[in-house]
Amino acid sequence: MICADALAPFGPGATVCLLPHFTTGTDGIRTFGGRRIPVDPAAADLAAALAVETAVASLPLDEPATAHAFAQLCEAGIATILPAVRDQAAAPVEAVILSPHVDDAALSVGAQLAARRCHGRRQLVCNIFSDQSYQTGLRVPGSALGEVARAEDRLAGRILGYESRDLAFSGAQDRHGLSLAQTLGWNRETICAEPLVAGEISTLADCLAAVLAEPACRSAPVLAPSGIGGHLDHVLVALATEELLAARVLEPARITFYEDLPYAAGMPGLPQGDFSRPIKTSLNALTLKLAALAVFRTRLRTPQIALCKARALDLGGDGLPVEMTFAAAGAGRLPMDSSRLVGSMAT
Repeated sequence: MICADALAPFGPGATVCLLPHFTTGTDGIRTFGGRRIPVDPAAADLAAALAVETAVASLPLDEPATAHAFAQLCEAGIATILPAVRDQAAAPVEAVILSPHVDDAALSVGAQLAARRCHGRRQLVCNIFSDQSYQTGLRVPGSALGEVARAEDRLAGRILGYESRDLAFSGAQDRHGLSLAQTLGWNRETICAEPLVAGEISTLADCLAAVLAEPACRSAPVLAPSGIGGHLDHVLVALATEELLAARVLEPARITFYEDLPYAAGMPGLPQGDFSRPIKTSLNALTLKLAALAVFRTRLRTPQIALCKARALDLGGDGLPVEMTFAAAGAGRLPMDSSRLVGSMAT
């Protein structure tokens, strides 16, 4: 059952809706790929009703059958709970997060985003390599994948309190024809040895500079990936950010580099040194982060989300979750268990 404590992090005015990966009909719930989802009749009926976003307070959750159906849909990742909408369009942006792919901001700094949302702060997530054909086993048809991914991002933004900007670059697997394994293990040296790839750094830097020069973003703090894990797209964004620092487009005081998750979950413990900046959050913020990650059904699998949760609690050590940031790109690059990481992507 979904109890009041489980709903509390979403605040008053919470709503619920069916995730965009599913359709409902006379034969129940199906994925976009056509796979039938076995649920009981009450859950199938509720899912059909939740095709339209519905106020949680309007549902008869005091009725056991409805409460059970509601819990079943939410726990199975078929429906998601959303906080009430906040209109912040006229406010200045208080943080710009450079997200290599549409799920990276939520993965790496989702709890920080949730904490800022609770304080009413406007946040912009800049999705850089937002055009990807990669997906998990959900098998959304290619013609619908882009719109489903954007819908995922909109829902995650509702939960974590950010708005999105897509730069619409293709991901490394698409633009360079790489396998998943071949996208990992890159660094400055290997990138600079490939002229076609190295040329992407300045292109990215110019695009990011244009976003950061917009009036609403001009003085906002910037969070960028550190490049942990060596994913080509992540390292390119880190290097482009360093180029902006070198050109004094960005001042060092404005920039923080975050620990790339789930890659950093293969690291053995808490990074040490002057560059490390652990950010302590709250259990409510972690709950919202995990809810947002569960929305990215085309991108993330359960083991990856579990790695992020374990990492936050392991770094905290005292029951309060932590997200790790750094004062310099790559400062937290320690030996990783890459087999554990890649396995989480393929499981």
